[in-house]
Amino acid sequence: MDVLNNIWEFYMAQDFANRFISAIIVFLIVMSLLLLLGILISRTLQNRWEKREEHWHAVFQELLVQLLFDPEYARGGKKYKDVVIKYKANKLDWIARKTLIEQMMELHKGVKGDSAVIVKQFYRDIGLVKFQEEMITRGPWYKKAQAFRIYSEFAVIEKVKLIEKFVDHPNKVLRSEAQYAVVSILGAEGLKFVPKLKSPISEWEQLVLLEKLVKFKPEDIPNVLSWLDSKNDSVVIFATKIIHQFRLFDAQNKLLELLDHKNLEVVKHSIECMVRIEFKEACPVLRERYQESIDEIKIKILDALSRLGDASNLNFFREEIETSEKFSIAMGAAMALRVLGGDSILRLLNNTELKYPKGNEIVKHALDKRI
Repeated sequence: MDVLNNIWEFYMAQDFANRFISAIIVFLIVMSLLLLLGILISRTLQNRWEKREEHWHAVFQELLVQLLFDPEYARGGKKYKDVVIKYKANKLDWIARKTLIEQMMELHKGVKGDSAVIVKQFYRDIGLVKFQEEMITRGPWYKKAQAFRIYSEFAVIEKVKLIEKFVDHPNKVLRSEAQYAVVSILGAEGLKFVPKLKSPISEWEQLVLLEKLVKFKPEDIPNVLSWLDSKNDSVVIFATKIIHQFRLFDAQNKLLELLDHKNLEVVKHSIECMVRIEFKEACPVLRERYQESIDEIKIKILDALSRLGDASNLNFFREEIETSEKFSIAMGAAMALRVLGGDSILRLLNNTELKYPKGNEIVKHALDKRI
């Protein structure tokens, strides 16, 4: 204590500047020591976790192999029952449980038939269904998302109602995982939640769901025509993607109605959908709507008319090249002419001095077969 008192008295005897600098130095030394201590503790814990993960990884790898190939571990036998009791989900610590779930999911993805059934049965027998339900009801959002993914992998159909409560959740990740899980478990029938959504379906979520739907037949897909009337614009766009993916031709008239939609993205997707389902009867309507459309939609219409093979009025495209001062529109019309076999018109325009200087360059570009 005397030493500390002497140090303190010496410190207080200094002027303010020296005291301030000394305090900063001491503070930095203390913080550095604390940081070093924290790093050492963190690294020690990490090493322990990694060693335990390695241990459990080896244990469960051997266990799962025995369950799949050793008759003594057949379901209902004594050894199987002993294993179930030993590795009940609520008895394992979080590292063991996490490692076991990861091993089982990885194995389940790689096997089929009886082997897949064995893994799924073991998942249920050790109480993981109930454990994941508790994570969904009481756990943080990321634990909920993990539970949805696990339910999806093992097709836990009795928990679909629980998962469906989260398909419109404010948390984007949680919402996406719940939607994917429902469709994974129920198949195309699981899409029934879509028209009820109030939150937007992102481009990524749409892509993930569409990828999941690829394996289904058109007759499996629910009637999406009513979705085109949804007030949720992302639902309408998603419906157009399903229509062109499964070539649902009975949606043609509804697609024409979407040309009047207030959302520009919806209009663009409806035009693209018409092209994908080869709705050639839409060409006269598209030409009719062309003049009243904004430039972005005009370009989309020009592209659609060329891809649909609308060669009924090539002068329509010629007039756009001659009169439009917008480079992108004139270029779109010229490329449409080229696609539709209007080379003779392009050559004629190439020998004419057009109103706008860029027009002749556009025509030359369209005539260049190297492009």
